Amino acid sequence: MRVRFSGGQRLRALLAAGLGAGLSSLPVVAGAQGTDRALDPPGDALGVVAFTALGVAALLFVSGIGYLYRRQRGLRWDFQVPEQRDDEDEAAH
Repeated sequence: MRVRFSGGQRLRALLAAGLGAGLSSLPVVAGAQGTDRALDPPGDALGVVAFTALGVAALLFVSGIGYLYRRQRGLRWDFQVPEQRDDEDEAAH
């Protein structure tokens, strides 16, 4: 399914996505600023976050390459195609 946006709709969709992502992180930021934290973050936390982000980016990249390959080759399976109804079935409904 392909969604097409006009210029104003595209801007509105990007703005909504950005605001949603920003507002969804507010509880995390508010919770992190509490004074009674039980544990301080370890010294290598930045490295762990960086490797996790790189791993997610690599996974999305490989998935995107697979999708583009499948799309370029026109590979489709029967379960992805909508069912064709017979004329008799449509007349009965």
